[in-house]
Amino acid sequence: MNLRRYCACAVAINLAIGVVALGAVGGGSVPLPPPKGPVLSATAEISPVRIDIPAAKVAASVVPVGILPAGDMEMPDFGSAGWYRLGPRPGERGPAVIAAHFDSLDGPDVFYGLNRLKAGDSIFVSDTLGRRVEFIVADSTTVAKDQLPIERIWGPTDSAALTLITCGGSFDRRTRHYKSNVVVFARLAAPSGV
Repeated sequence: MNLRRYCACAVAINLAIGVVALGAVGGGSVPLPPPKGPVLSATAEISPVRIDIPAAKVAASVVPVGILPAGDMEMPDFGSAGWYRLGPRPGERGPAVIAAHFDSLDGPDVFYGLNRLKAGDSIFVSDTLGRRVEFIVADSTTVAKDQLPIERIWGPTDSAALTLITCGGSFDRRTRHYKSNVVVFARLAAPSGV
């Protein structure tokens, strides 16, 4: 058993029964319809490879994650962020989602500083072609796991949107899970000169 994962944030999406669980390994779940929008090929050549968030001191690689055989969303290894590749790519129309661990027994991880973001902060996502897309934080929230704004995370959008998710709030030492999730909502930055 890998004890590093005991205090870590994990994201599990069970599309077979329409349930998502955001939290520590083995955490609770909340109802979620399958993500709406285009389902991208697992072999798509263009994908995000890096996320930089200066205000949160985030500079990390991004790896595509999908669905495990049991129906749960894969989580990236510690030290990386995971883009949900069955949804839109960051910069495409629709709600792109990137999740990462908050911490582990070894200390802070990729999204440890996510709760410091505020409206107007920049998020940069770079892809395999070297393109860099800027998003602007619209708002962020820390919510109890059973109060996640599911429709806002996965609902259709008229333009490109980005949602970042990790664990947050207080830590329950008995269950070894965080009680809440930090969710950051961002919109595509307007091109220069617009």
